[in-house]
Amino acid sequence: MDSLFLGSRFAPAVREGMLKALHESLSTVDADTCAILLSGGLDTSVIADAVQAARVERVERRKGVEEAEKAEGDTKQEKLQNSVTSQGFKHAITVCVSTATSQTDAPWIDLPYAEAIVRKHAPTIKHHVLAVENPMDDLMKGDILEFCVRTLQSFDPMDLRGGVAVAHAIKYAQANGFKTIVTGDAADELFAGYSFLISLSDVKMRKWIKRYVGNYSFSAVPLGEACGIKVIQPFIHPAVIEAALKCNKSDLVGPDPTDPSLQHGKYVLRAAFPEATSRWRKKVPLETGCNTTPLGAEFEAGADLEWLKAQKAEVYSTYGIDLWGGMEHLHYFRVFEKIFAERLEAKSVVETTTLKTEDSNDAPAEQFAFPTPNVSWKTKSPRFGSDPCIKCGFQLDRKEQYFCRTCGAWPARHGGVPQDTEEED
Repeated sequence: MDSLFLGSRFAPAVREGMLKALHESLSTVDADTCAILLSGGLDTSVIADAVQAARVERVERRKGVEEAEKAEGDTKQEKLQNSVTSQGFKHAITVCVSTATSQTDAPWIDLPYAEAIVRKHAPTIKHHVLAVENPMDDLMKGDILEFCVRTLQSFDPMDLRGGVAVAHAIKYAQANGFKTIVTGDAADELFAGYSFLISLSDVKMRKWIKRYVGNYSFSAVPLGEACGIKVIQPFIHPAVIEAALKCNKSDLVGPDPTDPSLQHGKYVLRAAFPEATSRWRKKVPLETGCNTTPLGAEFEAGADLEWLKAQKAEVYSTYGIDLWGGMEHLHYFRVFEKIFAERLEAKSVVETTTLKTEDSNDAPAEQFAFPTPNVSWKTKSPRFGSDPCIKCGFQLDRKEQYFCRTCGAWPARHGGVPQDTEEED
């Protein structure tokens, strides 16, 4: 038995919860029409490797009991035999926006890690590698970006930079007859995978994770729904959440076995699944792994700053929206504008706001969005409702939210983000 597993007080609970989640989520899912979005990170490695390992164990346990199961009915039995939990994953999809395919050339790239997982389970898994040779045209200036903006109703650069890769994979899945997609969403949030969480104290980390539970927002779900594809996220299963909430910082953060100076998040998850191929891979953001991050710099390269300033001023005077970013942000907004902005006759729309004026906020007016009576926005999120973002004016989801999912502003409220105390709740 693995020493790290034996030394972790909650690794057994996390493993049991995750295996339960995988069984309940995938035991009736047809393996022929299901694919895992395989980034090659720890989270999708845990899912892929655990399903394959559990399948082998289940085959051994089932020897000699086939006839008893047969009595349950041929149709049900056939469905179970064709499920992901019985067959393992047969399909994996990886998006790669790069010509660099080796860990030496680009150690942050997903593809080599994803390929290692597929090789481990060859020939069971067919690997669908979506190599994007011209990402600026194929992802950022075409139908994929418009689909993303329309579905997510956002012009947030961080959300869209990763979202276009997910959208590309889901569109491919739809075109190739897949009905179900499995993702590793929520592991970073529940098990402290992000660097900013690792740096928090024990009490503040646990408060953040507890506050996060139930407030999920992942692009794969709405993008999948728009394409008629069900998205399964095993990490948000109640059994996994229950196990995660038992952990404190000493369970969630620990040293790399080969370089103790390197601290990893999701430590209990690494302990719980020794078989994970990417057990000790460093955490990288979605857009970094698929390599869409450099596209942000590409937008800014050679930008005419005076033209950009004039464009942002025009957006502010026309819509009352303060674009806080650069060329990339402007590009996404223009797509958002084309899809959702509707010009009306002057004074035909009356917008109100609870936002304070610049005088009471002691800040310059250009830091705040303002209502425009001759524009209507065909978005689900209202503009200048009861709780608007200070930069774009679109509604924030909840009182505890300081990040705007529409424009990406942070903090999206005046006065900054309140800090947690060291006192237990």
